Amino acid sequence: MTHTMSVNKLRVYCVGILIGLFAAAAAGAVSVENLPKIKGEKAVASVGGDPITLAEFKRALATSHAGAMTAPGRKTETPRPAGQIDYSGIIERLVNIRLIVLEATNMGLNEQPEIRRAVGIFSRDTLIKLMLEQQVKDIRMEDAEVEPIYRERVRESKIRSAVFRKKEDAVRIEAEIQNGTDFGAAVAGAAQKGLAEVETEGGYIKNAELHPSVAQVVSRMEPGDVSPIVTVGLGQHILFQFEGARYPEQIDAETWRRAQEEGLTQKKMQATRDYYEGLRKKVAKIDQALLDSIDYESASPGFEALRDDQRVLVKIKRQDSITVADLTRALDQKFFHGVD
Repeated sequence: MTHTMSVNKLRVYCVGILIGLFAAAAAGAVSVENLPKIKGEKAVASVGGDPITLAEFKRALATSHAGAMTAPGRKTETPRPAGQIDYSGIIERLVNIRLIVLEATNMGLNEQPEIRRAVGIFSRDTLIKLMLEQQVKDIRMEDAEVEPIYRERVRESKIRSAVFRKKEDAVRIEAEIQNGTDFGAAVAGAAQKGLAEVETEGGYIKNAELHPSVAQVVSRMEPGDVSPIVTVGLGQHILFQFEGARYPEQIDAETWRRAQEEGLTQKKMQATRDYYEGLRKKVAKIDQALLDSIDYESASPGFEALRDDQRVLVKIKRQDSITVADLTRALDQKFFHGVD
């Protein structure tokens, strides 16, 4: 392996002049138009005849720049001049990648079944990701779509609450309220008996400060409404009355930005689901009767037999069908300690 790596490095050094030429071009001494072409493309280096193209270098440079721009603790007021960028370090990393790939090929790793399988899975997953990104790349959020998300984030709710230690006490007071007893009078009576801790006067609370279960209920209430019993933690059963809501007069730019990001993510996820569903209906046909008949908990035919069951479960246009065996193996992989 050491000998092979030495030969590979010698190949790189033989074209080291390309690296120097590109570094000079980047510094403004020469034009990138003067870079030599290898296999029809402008190259900054070559490893075993495999060129590192100018386009590839630019992508690596852009990725490096993006990482530096978002690095924690970065001082925006002191950007690094373009002439001080370490081009040789970026090229060296690209060269090292080529050397590793070349050495792996020389060792025959690319012919190993497990390696080929892993590469195939990675290629498939990457292709799916790129395809889905292409589907949602042009989706944008309008201000009218952001506003309801923003308002929900900044909303402050005024509520009066009663916290019961025993659920049966909360159920009894809830029944009294449903039968017409005023909320304040009902929970005050519970407090006098030591059954609950009650707020005598409601206060405004930001949505972010509410327990998620409470916030979910509040979002659907109108002023004067009394909540159902909400259980949070151990031994905390809450009844509360919603008295109203208020919103800050000034727009909070950071909260608006986060609401915009949240809305855009949700919109893209929905578009992805819609695209997938349309694609599934277009190219896939599921044998629902067969799917419904599969019982992995039944002793007959048993899980092991289903591993080899070649009955077609899903037919896909221009692709291999999905069999019961495929589904069984996929299910098996979900259980770290085995199906048994």
